Amino acid sequence: MIAWVLSIFAMIYLDFNATTPICPEAKAAITESMELYGNPSSGHALGKAAKEKYEEARGRIASLVNADPDEVVLMSCGTETINYCLRGAALAAKAAGHGNHIITSSVEHDAVLEVVRHLVREHGFEATFLGVDPHGRVSAESVARAVTPRTVLVSIMHSNNEVGTVNPIAEIARGLKAARASGAAQGQGQGGGALAVGVAQKPAILFHSDTSQSLGKLAVDARALGVDFLTVTGHKLYAPKGVGALYIRRGTPPLAKLMLGAGHERGLRAGTESTLLVAGLGAACAVARQGMAGATAHLLAMRQRLQANLEARFPPPPPPPPASLEGGGAGGDSPPRSEASSGPPIPGGVDGVGGGGSGQVQRKCGAMRVNGHPEERLPNTLSVSFRGILAPQLMARIQGQIACSAGAACHSHDDARVSHVLAAMGVPLDYARGTLRLSVGKSTTAEEVDEAAKLIADAVEALLAEAN
Repeated sequence: MIAWVLSIFAMIYLDFNATTPICPEAKAAITESMELYGNPSSGHALGKAAKEKYEEARGRIASLVNADPDEVVLMSCGTETINYCLRGAALAAKAAGHGNHIITSSVEHDAVLEVVRHLVREHGFEATFLGVDPHGRVSAESVARAVTPRTVLVSIMHSNNEVGTVNPIAEIARGLKAARASGAAQGQGQGGGALAVGVAQKPAILFHSDTSQSLGKLAVDARALGVDFLTVTGHKLYAPKGVGALYIRRGTPPLAKLMLGAGHERGLRAGTESTLLVAGLGAACAVARQGMAGATAHLLAMRQRLQANLEARFPPPPPPPPASLEGGGAGGDSPPRSEASSGPPIPGGVDGVGGGGSGQVQRKCGAMRVNGHPEERLPNTLSVSFRGILAPQLMARIQGQIACSAGAACHSHDDARVSHVLAAMGVPLDYARGTLRLSVGKSTTAEEVDEAAKLIADAVEALLAEAN
């Protein structure tokens, strides 16, 4: 048992997008709150002490996203916030006769996709699942084009949990407002009447964004983004599991209730408040807010180093030569190179890999590709695909050495189904089936990154050699 525990702590942890360790400040807040065992809803001194701690944490959570404390509803996890927000907003809008159309993207977390499918299947909603560009990004134009007079709700993630691509949320929010205004103007241009009046009288299309992966890595400002709802997930930003929060912009129409019971959370979410979990989330949010710039810089440096190390072993293919004048112009758009490709040379780099010469290097060119936007991407997330191998086999080779995730939902050691995110991005199958998601954290060191890159590269080379 002791040897097993020691082996776990010896692993290099590169799965911070899956969950994070609890930070020391959150642990201290949780420990302190254990003494405040009174029910926060009780009127006596013990209850009031717990309530004071609880509300202090709510204020810290609100500050992280530039909200007011009364715009934050505390819940058990990110999935609950999404269920309450999407189901509550959609059902309330339909009951009021405002419409029954929802817009989301094809690369959302299952917590969003399953709720939307449920609303379609069980409640008669219509849904548009938008495609993405090859980097996994949703365009504001595609969202605006999908709006109909029946649209009541839009949910687009702030950043993708698998490839890290960051979406243009503020631009999407502006486009939604413009689309609604354009619909009213078109109705008036067609003679006014019921269409123009109906569109003008409807409340604005409600907009939700899941910021679970972005918080603590990027600055997130609810007001600047222009959204109505934001999802906060505790265990993604060094708080405990079992706690989350939903930002609801002041003035948003009431949502249909998901949890029935007493009047906790101003009647929005029934259930006895957990002072210790909320205190842990509040402390983690305070740490994230205070150290945002330094954390972002460190995460980016570690991710770039990891990518550069891997690209030294598996170089990206060279860009095509510029077209000659006889060919009709001075070149075209070359495929974008990743930001780390032109970084400093790595010791023992390309020409020194395995003692091979240029032939071996040429064979490895194009063996790896990086998924996600080259610039608009989470600073900590690196999704890499290796051509011709299966992610389960690769993870088996590094088992016990590196903790990371496959970029595919794996069914067995011999087969892998490509994730819906990679499929939507159009990643070729021979790459997609060999995808790893590597996500660094605040505690990740350069030494860990270097060692992880070597272990992964060695395992890939061994698998490729066996396949040949």
